[in-house]
Amino acid sequence: MRATLSTTEVHGATLGELRRRPAGLGVRADFSSIYRAVVAVNGNTNAPIPLFAIGVFTGFTLSQAGLVRHWHKARLRRWWVRAAVNGTGAVMTAVATGIFLASKVTAGAWVVVLAIAALMVLFRRIDAYHTEVSAELGLGAVPAAPRAEESLVVVAVNRVSRLRKDARCAAPSLGSKVVAASVAFEDDQAAQLRADWERWHPGAPLVALQPAHRSIAGPIVAFITSPEVAAHARVLVLIPEVEPRRWRHQLLQNQRGVILANLLRRRTDVAVATLPFRLAKE
Repeated sequence: MRATLSTTEVHGATLGELRRRPAGLGVRADFSSIYRAVVAVNGNTNAPIPLFAIGVFTGFTLSQAGLVRHWHKARLRRWWVRAAVNGTGAVMTAVATGIFLASKVTAGAWVVVLAIAALMVLFRRIDAYHTEVSAELGLGAVPAAPRAEESLVVVAVNRVSRLRKDARCAAPSLGSKVVAASVAFEDDQAAQLRADWERWHPGAPLVALQPAHRSIAGPIVAFITSPEVAAHARVLVLIPEVEPRRWRHQLLQNQRGVILANLLRRRTDVAVATLPFRLAKE
């Protein structure tokens, strides 16, 4: 008498057999994924074969058709023979794909069709994006000879310190003109900063911005986009930052420099550079 196994018994037997097989040759079996696949087909391991065949024959058809196009463009010696061979293979695999689709469309073949169509649209969009970027960058063409342009370096400051001294020393190597920009919310704070700046006399003008709202990044961005700054061919914003001794000390640092840099990159076309000031070791 022929024994009949339930679906649960088939699942258990299949998973047990897979677990007993060695995972040699560097391949490890993902038992959970295999088990989910077996459950999805209700224990019938022959069910996914037509869907697999559709994917395989579709790949064969596309590759053979691509080779026909390649031989037609290359025009090598006796290219038409090679194109005929690949064209015949493309027709045969296309017919096999059509038969599988027609016979298994209600068994889930439509999922493969939609997936392949979606992937083809996605790949076309990706290729169009890279083509557009390549044209914008002028890849493959020789650009014009470089020439020097007048540039302005804007150093973000909030008070006079060694951190700002290092930034002021580095700024002339980055541009032909240097200006410092600071944000002060109170009149006495702005007056104190101007007095300290005049006493230090670093050789660069100071622009003290006093916004109506308590925002630091916003006024700097408005100053960068102002006509007197935008008139320069190149503008670079130098943001000095403290580099803490230990990584956990990073949590104690304010993130104004990071916020300002991200805002400038999103809203302006200026170059943004950060100058780290490493604290001395303990």
